[in-house]
Amino acid sequence: MNTPQIDIGGQYSHCLHPSNFRHLPAPAKYGNLDTKWMLMVASMIFLNTKIKDVYQLHERWMGGDINPTSGTTYIFYLEEIAYWIRRNCDNLISLSYICERFKSFLRDQGELPSKIGIDCIAGLLSSPESHPLRRIYKSNESLLLKINNISNACKHSFVNSDLFVSGLHEPHLFAIALDRNNFNKEVVPEFISLSEVVSEFNKFLEVANLHLDSWPKPSEWRKHGID
Repeated sequence: MNTPQIDIGGQYSHCLHPSNFRHLPAPAKYGNLDTKWMLMVASMIFLNTKIKDVYQLHERWMGGDINPTSGTTYIFYLEEIAYWIRRNCDNLISLSYICERFKSFLRDQGELPSKIGIDCIAGLLSSPESHPLRRIYKSNESLLLKINNISNACKHSFVNSDLFVSGLHEPHLFAIALDRNNFNKEVVPEFISLSEVVSEFNKFLEVANLHLDSWPKPSEWRKHGID
């Protein structure tokens, strides 16, 4: 099958290029958001490379070329992909929160937020259904929940370190979740094909980009002394 890739956009998706960037003017206390966006693009370029590597390793496995080194490399690549997908989701949610609050500030002349109130997948999914970000990302919640659970299991679940599996027809993200490593609780398997992860992340990225298009323009900010 064709190797799925994250749709980074711009003229050159394989490298950092101005056509991939955004200008996100904001007060200095939020850091340099233009740099943050650039590094997010760089991480997605890195992800696409790792996705290609995983598919190549999977093809070798299915061809009978199985050895302990390639096997552990395969597992570590998948964990790395889960981490970076989740991290990009968290960052996009954080930027979306800042965007909404900035628009509110310009509209109502209230206070600029001193805290990013929703800065991760868990924060988004636990927010009220009526919250603007819940409505914006409603169609993406299935992916967000799945990638959050898998990433958390990879980081925290003791039994997950026993996992050594591969999808039959393509790579899958697998994880065994055990809440707080309490062996009296139910072990919960999580899995999703890598092609579905990439496809659903691309949909999430499309929604996020559309929302961030509403970021207040520099001309609006200059009225408030922000370049």
